[in-house]
Amino acid sequence: MADASALIDLAGEPPKIDEETCIKAFKAKMQKDLEVFRIASTMNFWVGDEKEFREFCMIEASKTYEWMKQEYGFDNEDLSWNMNKLKIREKPEIKSFDKLIKMQKETERNQKMSKARLPIEMKADIIMEGKKLGSLEVKGDGTLTYDFFLEVAKLQYIFTHRFVNERQVAYQKERRQLLKDDKLEEYEALVVEMTQWAKQCRLNVTDILHSSLGIKQEVSSATYALYLGEPEKARKFE
Repeated sequence: MADASALIDLAGEPPKIDEETCIKAFKAKMQKDLEVFRIASTMNFWVGDEKEFREFCMIEASKTYEWMKQEYGFDNEDLSWNMNKLKIREKPEIKSFDKLIKMQKETERNQKMSKARLPIEMKADIIMEGKKLGSLEVKGDGTLTYDFFLEVAKLQYIFTHRFVNERQVAYQKERRQLLKDDKLEEYEALVVEMTQWAKQCRLNVTDILHSSLGIKQEVSSATYALYLGEPEKARKFE
């Protein structure tokens, strides 16, 4: 004789989950989602490609699916179906928890962005130096001339390092202390954070410079693909 779960599967209806278990599983899943958000933020996907980001999301979704099946005996779809049926999302407790998680994400995102925010004085300097390059030099294929591209890249490098070097001392002091205290996991996390912070600083400099010069995203992307794909010019650029 088939067991109850098998009959439910044959009927095509998700297993029934009581309200208390639904709430417990939902909160645990939201905490998992927050962890994934933190990992994604650390990996800094805004400087990576979309394919890498999609693959990451698929892998993490699969991990969450397996975790929930192992921890609770049902999956995300089962949980969602029961929550909708029991109208659990309408409960003040759940609305409040959901809002709390969203606020936490926003706070952490803003904290990361604020660390890489450029001073007003530096923004003005970037714009002023960009103007010295003169009019935008765009070829017939919609890419920048190599010489103009190189001059823009030099400014990106100069201002990024000027900003990063000013704040690198504090990071280095913290890193040395963590090594001294034998806190290797925290040390490794800080190294990753420093790397991603520096990348975001570079992006901020680039955004300000490109915006002031009128370099559109499609022109920038096509130019990078063209010149960094040529070994000789790529070496000169580096």
